[in-house]
Amino acid sequence: EFFFFTWLFHLWGLFNYKKKIYLFIISIFFICWLGLTFFADGFTKTGVYFPVLYTIALLFFAVTAFNKFVIPDRQAIFKNPKLWILFGVIIFFAFYLLIASTNLSVFGKNTSNGLRKNLQGIISYSNLIVNLMFATGALWIPKKKNFTRLF
Repeated sequence: EFFFFTWLFHLWGLFNYKKKIYLFIISIFFICWLGLTFFADGFTKTGVYFPVLYTIALLFFAVTAFNKFVIPDRQAIFKNPKLWILFGVIIFFAFYLLIASTNLSVFGKNTSNGLRKNLQGIISYSNLIVNLMFATGALWIPKKKNFTRLF
């Protein structure tokens, strides 16, 4: 999921279309995933540290992309497909960060099961809303213009 969103941000030009920066980011997060999976969390347990790390990175990328692409755009803002996709990413991963951070060992012993169940309910509804936002963004993608040759 992280790699697909990072690829999307690379295609949108967030990293100034520099493939070396994109590959460096992907490589760093792959190494972090390997290290956290095999050493910190263990291979048989579900990892809790890497989801928090990549969620923070995706939120940073989404907010930066919003500031770089949506704010300076002069077209009707609600017809901009990037706005809908970026808002969806920000909303979903903000709630996901809240849930993933409650699973960390720092907060895990002080977090009640009722709170965790309520957070799971919230993320279910936010997932529905975000999928509707993604669908709205897909509907606002402009049609491909036909190319006609001069001859």
